[in-house]
Amino acid sequence: FFFFFQAEDGIRDVERSRGLGDVYKRQYQRRVHGILIFQMDNLLKSPTDVQLKRRAKELILLEKLPVSIKKTATESPIGYMIQVDMDKTNFTNPNANAMSFQILMDYKYPFQAPRVHCLTPNYCLTDFRNLLPSILSKEWLPSITIHEIISAIPGFVETLLLNKDNQDFLKTLGTFHLGEVYDIRWFLSTKCPVFQCKEEAYADTNTFEPRVTILSDLTLLVLDPEKAEPGTYGTLVFWSNLEYLEQMKRNAKSPNVVTMFWTQDQKEPMELKLYLENGDAFVNETLVKMKNLGADIKCNKQGKTKYVNETSTTKSEMNLILEKITDPEGKARQDTSVHIELMKAYQKAVEYYSARGKNDYTIYLNKIRDLAKMQSERPVEQKKEEKVEPK
Repeated sequence: FFFFFQAEDGIRDVERSRGLGDVYKRQYQRRVHGILIFQMDNLLKSPTDVQLKRRAKELILLEKLPVSIKKTATESPIGYMIQVDMDKTNFTNPNANAMSFQILMDYKYPFQAPRVHCLTPNYCLTDFRNLLPSILSKEWLPSITIHEIISAIPGFVETLLLNKDNQDFLKTLGTFHLGEVYDIRWFLSTKCPVFQCKEEAYADTNTFEPRVTILSDLTLLVLDPEKAEPGTYGTLVFWSNLEYLEQMKRNAKSPNVVTMFWTQDQKEPMELKLYLENGDAFVNETLVKMKNLGADIKCNKQGKTKYVNETSTTKSEMNLILEKITDPEGKARQDTSVHIELMKAYQKAVEYYSARGKNDYTIYLNKIRDLAKMQSERPVEQKKEEKVEPK
């Protein structure tokens, strides 16, 4: 089986390509696998005296927060965690509900920024991406306190509520970094699908390494589980936004073997091959997530191809169309021979964007109207000359 995915938006913003950056770093990351294990060992260390003093200071400051904000501090093998529960009185938006966040400080805090995760299953953010950059909107400094972070969360939530239906905005929130350690049970608590699988070891196709793959509404994460406790903690070794997934291949003879491909302009395709315990569940869940993102799906089975939308223009075709529009537009007033070419291109663009519910279609609809007006303003004599057929 081959599944081909056509992204919802024909032109992808560079600003939202951070997932691809980590995807293409992954080959290097696999080579330094030992470094990731070393980091996990460091995370399991006991806090230093400096960290204990800083924590005591933080807890004193947190007592100054409003009583409507509840704080619960716990020690974890991967760091010191503070859960923050905010009731709706902390927000001015009347549509706001109670929300919970988790602040994780690892063994490098405060010299390394903490991670902030959303625990409330709304707005596609419960994949434990680090929301701190979106909350603070400034570079981290060791002088910044947890009190300051928590105080900034209501403003972040207000902005989130105003843009809760804007998928493009939601995709810009937070980030992931290879080498970060996660508690696998976090994903289970937020009902993110978790799949046990294996992956071929780097430079050794006869050796397989255990992996844990997580599918959220927006992202795919692959963790290298801690060997001593494989069901608890894992190090992030691969991640990407699902919108960048181009193709998924499934072996008919071995249905639990799934290969996924990511591509980006001027880069070689990135391949992820997983040996899953339940290939059916993984493929079905991936297809659901891709459909929810507005992707067109084409399935090829034994040479027979079925299109979800047979009349839709593909992303690559749309890119070529848009590339060819700019030059003819500049010639349109002097050279009427390009009008037909432009009109067809505009119509394709209108069809492409309107089918995906994107407001961009109005741009090309207006261009069609302007072109039609330009044609109507041409001299009558010129139109008659064009109609004369050569003898």
